[in-house]
Amino acid sequence: MKRKIKILYLLVLLPLLIPLKTNALTGSIGINCNKTSLNPGESTACTLTGTVSGDTVSGLSTIISLGNNLEFVNFTKNSDWQGDDGTLNIDLYISSNKSGTFNIGTLTIKAANSVTGGASTTVSLINTIFTDSSFAINNIADQARNIRIKSTINTLSSLSVSGATINFNANTLSYDVTIDSQSTTINAVGVDSNSTVTGAGNKTLNYGKNTFNIIVTSESGTKKTYTINITRPDNRSSNNNLSTLNVSAGNITFNPSTTTYNFNVSKDINKLTIGATLADNKASFVSGFGPREITLQSGLNEILIKINNEKGEQKIYTLKVTKEDSRSAINTLKSLTLSEGTINFKKDTLEYKMTVPFDITNIDIDYKLEDPNSKVEITGNNDLVIGENTIIIKVIAENETFKEYKIIVTRQKEGEESLSNNSYLKSLVVENYPINFNKNTLEYGIVIKKEKFLEIKAVLEDSKAKVKILDNEDLTDGSVIRIIVTSEDGSSREYIINITVKQGFNLFVFAGIGILVLVIIMVIIILNRSKKKKNKTNVNITKSPQDINNQINQPNQQTVIDNFQNSINQNNTYTNLEDTIEVPIKKINNDDEEII
Repeated sequence: MKRKIKILYLLVLLPLLIPLKTNALTGSIGINCNKTSLNPGESTACTLTGTVSGDTVSGLSTIISLGNNLEFVNFTKNSDWQGDDGTLNIDLYISSNKSGTFNIGTLTIKAANSVTGGASTTVSLINTIFTDSSFAINNIADQARNIRIKSTINTLSSLSVSGATINFNANTLSYDVTIDSQSTTINAVGVDSNSTVTGAGNKTLNYGKNTFNIIVTSESGTKKTYTINITRPDNRSSNNNLSTLNVSAGNITFNPSTTTYNFNVSKDINKLTIGATLADNKASFVSGFGPREITLQSGLNEILIKINNEKGEQKIYTLKVTKEDSRSAINTLKSLTLSEGTINFKKDTLEYKMTVPFDITNIDIDYKLEDPNSKVEITGNNDLVIGENTIIIKVIAENETFKEYKIIVTRQKEGEESLSNNSYLKSLVVENYPINFNKNTLEYGIVIKKEKFLEIKAVLEDSKAKVKILDNEDLTDGSVIRIIVTSEDGSSREYIINITVKQGFNLFVFAGIGILVLVIIMVIIILNRSKKKKNKTNVNITKSPQDINNQINQPNQQTVIDNFQNSINQNNTYTNLEDTIEVPIKKINNDDEEII
């Protein structure tokens, strides 16, 4: 009985004395690369991981197997592991067993540079063993990752153009053809099916040169460009001339090559009709710029005639028509007064300054125009701010020209003392030249000798005002000296002195007068002599002495005074019967009165 009890006791203790393995280790190894498609020469990093269950791992080993066209760079184990790394054979152990999923290390591989046409390959982990906690060996299934090495081929196998023939060669990148058509089709096929081809297809052809680029992109991303230059002959007309151009008023002499015409029309011409015809029926007028009727404005009018030829090239003819402008150009004020402040207005002075008290926020402006046909626009005279304000008075003439008068108004701060607007002179003295000065008389005139400047003393009525004397230098006949008084508030008044230079004795003028008198005397003498000659009678001595004596002795006949015997020779004949002797005569009328 005791023996049976001992055997039973041993059977109970036996399981406690002999260790039993109830759970076996199972696991796997993994490889994940950040790039699985590589260009030749390009590297990728792959992370190695392990996963276990049923037990822990105390060590592992594996072999890295690289397919064709892959190169080993290095393997770096995770810092938890110890053992051999840096080669294709990995043998590692760890002091603290791993469970679950754990990192083993990083594998770096590279695609071979020699690959050009592309290749598919693998990186594998083979003959993998995990050692469990009891150092038992457990075989783990192989693991692989596919890697693609990209092709670098970027050439065409064929290239064609409809409507033309090209002598294609894969290494010839540029082609020139001529196609007389509106469109064509480009066909292109790549050598490598993994490459992409862009730029082919149906193409619209413009006149002239058309350039198309066919781009072949390899699987690795390298590009090659084939260029096709297609010339479409341009047989279109380039004629964009006018054959005629005429106007309903004014006068132009048309020439197709002359593109600008200037002429005038009278003020009563309000509309102008432009007539024009095209030299080529394939040309056309630009819309709105062909023959038409134009309403003329006074002054210059610029009219454009635009023609496009069949090619679309444009030509412009320009008519510059000046319509007589009878409108007034007067754009000045005759007078200007303000409801607040004072200015010394002159129509040709365009800028004024003045100051107004704080309580003034608006200024009414009263004016008179030089020309009632002009008009006025006023801005800035309301809602005055503290400080500087600008009032603009724009006077627009009938012909639209304008002039602007500017008044700069300074509005004082509240409680600020008002500024004086006194811009009068108390006295005005010109040395050596008395003037009858009156502060309200703004214009004076003096006659000077030959001074180039004058000594002028201007005394202000208000000591806070300022005075400037301008243009008192290089004085000549017609000079104007200006004395400008500016009051404390900025308003101003201008006094002027008109200069006349006294003319002295001029010897040349006197001599000229003397010569003129002598000329007049000589003319009178000549006229008197001419009058006396008219009272003489010419006697032609063409008769014999006896005939002359008989003639002289006849009653109521002329008496010859001069002795002409010297002209008769001893034979009582004339030495020169054609000579004419002028002699004064006396004629007795019937009343026996003597007439000279």
